[in-house]
Amino acid sequence: MLHNDGYSFESIFAKFEAMQVPSWDQHAKNKPRHIAYSNQIKSIRNPQALANILRAMVSDDLFPNDFIIAQIIKILGKFNQVDVSDWFYNFAIKHELANVVTHASMIVAAGNNKRVDLAEAAYKKACDAHLADEVTHASMIVAAGNNKRVDLAEAAYKKACDANLANEVTHASMIDVLVFNNRLADASAIYRVNKLVVNSKKSEQDGFLEIDLHGQTYGTTYIALYDLLSSNKQPQTLTLIVGKGLHSKHNNQDDEMAREHAVRQAVIDISKKIVGCQLQEDKNNAGCIKFLYKPSMLNPAAKVFKPAQSELISYSLFPATSAVSNNQVPSAASSSSLSFESKGATL
Repeated sequence: MLHNDGYSFESIFAKFEAMQVPSWDQHAKNKPRHIAYSNQIKSIRNPQALANILRAMVSDDLFPNDFIIAQIIKILGKFNQVDVSDWFYNFAIKHELANVVTHASMIVAAGNNKRVDLAEAAYKKACDAHLADEVTHASMIVAAGNNKRVDLAEAAYKKACDANLANEVTHASMIDVLVFNNRLADASAIYRVNKLVVNSKKSEQDGFLEIDLHGQTYGTTYIALYDLLSSNKQPQTLTLIVGKGLHSKHNNQDDEMAREHAVRQAVIDISKKIVGCQLQEDKNNAGCIKFLYKPSMLNPAAKVFKPAQSELISYSLFPATSAVSNNQVPSAASSSSLSFESKGATL
């Protein structure tokens, strides 16, 4: 049995299993109560708080809906209770409550807990049920990459491209995995073929090239700067907008801080490839870095930064629960597909 702070999630789950499954009409009538409990779940910070909320739902005779189950799966994954996440995931499938968000939540939870077997199983179920979208494929790419299964990441990327479901998030996810595994040429090829560009302009203040890295990941930042510096023949000073500054406001603080950390780290790491490169923080705007470099001085011996496992997942793929309204499934716009040969894995 799995316990946390003296409370058994297993016993809570058993009580949900024993409840009478409501009709779809009853689900609709329960929507206000579902929203109320969902809002409580968003704000919890420890597993005991989640257990208390779920116990209250049982006492209130409220059968969980699809959105709350996805929340439970995701949060239990953060609390390292991925086996319980799997219980609720299969509970959703059994009661026909599994949707795109449910499958993606399980993939992310499993990947974050080094259970690539559960991630792979959830990904297959999503594909077999025709419930795999851009987020699903990208989630599997990152889950596989976090567990050093580049072959599975490439297979998921190929499946997304073949289904014309590869968008900027999908490409960026695969680029991250390749960069973290020092396959810069392959990452650069995906970046160029799919025209993943960063916004840039000449600064009106000092005339320097200003590059906006908002929304980038570690891998896309690294490749964008690497390609620029490899091809440029003139010394130059760049102004890099790396994160939250005077002009930035973010609703999801944790997600944006993690993303900003990754982008900053990519800038620092690419600077190590340049002999004599200088970085200078803008004292008037914490979100900007001055990047001074000289051409033809790349240091091929400098290695790519290897972040901790938890840092690869949190900032990029799956939208925060609070950003998705109740009973809605997030969907990303499709981008151009890319033919990509998978190396030894099939999904």
